Amino acid sequence: MEIVTKKRMLVKPLRYTLIAVALAILAPTFAQGQIMAKMDTALLLMKERKADLLFSKSAYAKAIEIYEELASAGFEPDSLRRNLGIAYYKISATDKAEATLKPLAEGANATAADYYFYSAALKFNGRYDEADRWLDRYLSIDSTNQIARNQKDAAPFIHKLMEKERYKIALVPFNSTYSDFGAVPYENEIIFTSARPDESIIKREDAWKDAPYFTLFSINKEMSSDVKAKHFTRK
Repeated sequence: MEIVTKKRMLVKPLRYTLIAVALAILAPTFAQGQIMAKMDTALLLMKERKADLLFSKSAYAKAIEIYEELASAGFEPDSLRRNLGIAYYKISATDKAEATLKPLAEGANATAADYYFYSAALKFNGRYDEADRWLDRYLSIDSTNQIARNQKDAAPFIHKLMEKERYKIALVPFNSTYSDFGAVPYENEIIFTSARPDESIIKREDAWKDAPYFTLFSINKEMSSDVKAKHFTRK
């Protein structure tokens, strides 16, 4: 009986010793994990600040790249999602803007900016009635914004214009995937503004969209599909 008792007494200290050794081994690993987690968070916040700086300078295309990288890593606070949605809207990626801003606008912590830019994205995507409702929500928070009030006042006139066909819209052979607008006739040419790239050796890009600056192009009025638009030069 005495020998058995001694063995039991020896087992307990040994058990506690093993537990102590295990804790000693695991403690640094746990501490290192906490440190790594803090470092990862700090890195994410640093990248978000960089993107916010680009956003504040209207360098939306570059800001989007960082915001999307952070979002894909699972770091997506409301502030990031809001700026990403607005940046999408600013570069005319309005489908992405609508999808990004929708959860914010419908959320309990929605801000005036969420309502305004979600409304603007909906309007750009042709969903006018829904856009008007969200614009009303915005104006219920900030009724002093004259631009928003003008948009609201113009809504009935816009709907009236859309009731019957007044203009015929068709693609032309010299369209591009870039922004093309402001076409006007000039002598035997059509002059228009475009952000399409040119063949210049020195490339200058607008940080807003990471695209070439707008410049004037011209094309013969016949608009043959074989004719390439060229830089407009005053003769």
